Amino acid sequence: MGQAAAENGGSVIRTVFLLVYAHAETEYTLSGHLMRGVRKAIPNTNVQFSFIPSTGGFQYTKDLLLASRNRKELVGVVAMSCDREIYQFLMEAGMPAVVAGTLYPNMDSLPSVDMDCKAIGRLMVQDLARRGHRRMVLFCATSFLPGDNHFFDGVSEGLSLTGLPPTAAPDVEILLNQARELSKLPGPPGVGTRLRFLGAVLDSQT
Repeated sequence: MGQAAAENGGSVIRTVFLLVYAHAETEYTLSGHLMRGVRKAIPNTNVQFSFIPSTGGFQYTKDLLLASRNRKELVGVVAMSCDREIYQFLMEAGMPAVVAGTLYPNMDSLPSVDMDCKAIGRLMVQDLARRGHRRMVLFCATSFLPGDNHFFDGVSEGLSLTGLPPTAAPDVEILLNQARELSKLPGPPGVGTRLRFLGAVLDSQT
């Protein structure tokens, strides 16, 4: 195909897809670093951000990648924080793919670069403790990905290392009420969140 395209005066399109859910704003900064890394490792390659819709995301991703592979344009796929069925598809379809993050169980055959979410959780708590915070609030989304369990383990480990007792609240309204109460106590509370918009909500409410 490449030779025919060159003979006809066309361009040879080679694409690496970065799969990110459309609502995952916190992943975009990391995606920029990945894009530069891919461009450095595979020059003359188009790097395409593919924002997976919240509804029908699996079928969208499947159609997108299969169409690109059928056109012989697909070079590779970097998947970030995707649902299990998307990772399963990448694995079963034999896609040239790598996961940027933690894998779901029983997917060891799919290459991945782990982000060490446990260390992230531990270091976040230890950093807040070093800055003198003894009361901390952690905001999380209601949907969970494989690295989240490791992240929570790291948070618990960090609390144990700093001698702070963990407590939990079941929903956002309770968390906001607790945040208001924390703001009334002496000394600024430490805030931990993996989602920027939740941090903004906390800031506006306190």
